[in-house]
Amino acid sequence: MITEIWGERFDKSELLEKVDGDNEIVELLIESARLQIPQYINDIRNHFETFGGDFPSDCEQIKHCAHAIKGSAFNLSFHRLGNIAKALEFSIKEHESKNISREEALSDCIELIKLLDAEWSALLKLLK
Repeated sequence: MITEIWGERFDKSELLEKVDGDNEIVELLIESARLQIPQYINDIRNHFETFGGDFPSDCEQIKHCAHAIKGSAFNLSFHRLGNIAKALEFSIKEHESKNISREEALSDCIELIKLLDAEWSALLKLLK
């Protein structure tokens, strides 16, 4: 069960350090994220809704999208978004390994998809 999603929303100084202080690269990376991350979130939602609320036995596409968001988010120092995507990926893996029930995994996924949407919206406002 999800108890808390932590992390700084965006650590711009950390990202600048990763790119040797090049603001132009930061802007290009953020623009790329603005194009890619919403598509991954939509794909997660669409794959999940395809199952009609029934937790699928094979969640490879959802895990793939969550993993992609996680990688992009952590590379861009979007720590909270990365942790939400990580929690989604982990919840599915936990269900697949039978460490948590279908009902708990389903509940976690629904909550995490809502959190992904909300966190991405908050990031977009911050990045304007």
